Amino acid sequence: SGENPVSSAVREFKEESGLVLEDPMLRGTSVWIDEVKCGIIHIVVGTEYTGRLSESEEGELRWHRIENLLALEGLAKYQRLFLDRILRDSDYFYSGVAVYQKGEMVNYADSNSFFAKRQSISDSPGGP
Repeated sequence: SGENPVSSAVREFKEESGLVLEDPMLRGTSVWIDEVKCGIIHIVVGTEYTGRLSESEEGELRWHRIENLLALEGLAKYQRLFLDRILRDSDYFYSGVAVYQKGEMVNYADSNSFFAKRQSISDSPGGP
């Protein structure tokens, strides 16, 4: 209560890592819907931090090279949908919705498909 998505991410980052995120940027939203509930994930990134890395109840913390992130075993399936683009393109803002049934994604739409469709229309003969 009383927190916006960015300040909440900064607080969580500090609680779970011991580090203070100095340049938090809201870079996207991901909505998920299942048979029981609906949730929203705010995607916040940053490149500058202060403090010392410390362990937490969340599990073991380790540094990874950005180019190796998509190969991590523990990476959630939905994170693979946006992570690479967000980390490569500083102007990109992700927006996506996923519908799950019995724990499996059955429908999905995001800003990647929207912009790809717009681009293909403008590239077609007689397009805008």
